[in-house]
Amino acid sequence: MKALLLDLDGTLCQMDRDLFEKTYFKDLALYMKDILDPQQFLAQLIRSVAFMVEHPSMQYTCMEVFCRHFASMFGLDEKLFHDRLLSFYTNEFGKYDYLVQPIERGKELIALGREKGLKMAVASNSIMPQIAIIHRLHWAGLETSSFEFISGGDFMHYTKPHAGFYREIASALDVVPEDCLMVGNGKEEDLVAHDIGMATFFMDGEKDEKATWFGNIDDLIAVVSSL
Repeated sequence: MKALLLDLDGTLCQMDRDLFEKTYFKDLALYMKDILDPQQFLAQLIRSVAFMVEHPSMQYTCMEVFCRHFASMFGLDEKLFHDRLLSFYTNEFGKYDYLVQPIERGKELIALGREKGLKMAVASNSIMPQIAIIHRLHWAGLETSSFEFISGGDFMHYTKPHAGFYREIASALDVVPEDCLMVGNGKEEDLVAHDIGMATFFMDGEKDEKATWFGNIDDLIAVVSSL
């Protein structure tokens, strides 16, 4: 094994996802209110995220697909919309740390992976730009310097649950999928890595045909220790 890929939410940190999304979506809509009515924004946000997930493109990044689709629905200036969105994630998104808690033994897991000589990657869904994922990594009590790769919709072309998401990460790490262990708590989103030959650990999940291993953080640390 040469690389360890780690999901964030439910894997390296815990949160009430409904509360988190309700809070930050509301603030994002208000941040855009001079461009678009907040209710219209929220409704289209859901539709454009779905379009981005369903229409990956090697010509455009995930964020570009989202912005192009969203802006076209209202005749908005695509660059203006893109820049405003990035400004929110850069300057406002970091304030939601109070809604997120690191998991126990998370730092120990990362230190163990590095001690084992594994290439470390944050494999959080690329529906957000990297700066937002870096904020979330910090909320998990971890540092960017511990990772060779941190996912982000501003340069990746696939989101979960596409196998291409995992191929992009393996390519960026200069390893083959068969030399990777993907860890996550999403059955549909994370275990798809199995389809391209990656080993998988189903965090807090049960036995599954696509899960090489499953269990809690203690079980995961035991697996990484044995690699």
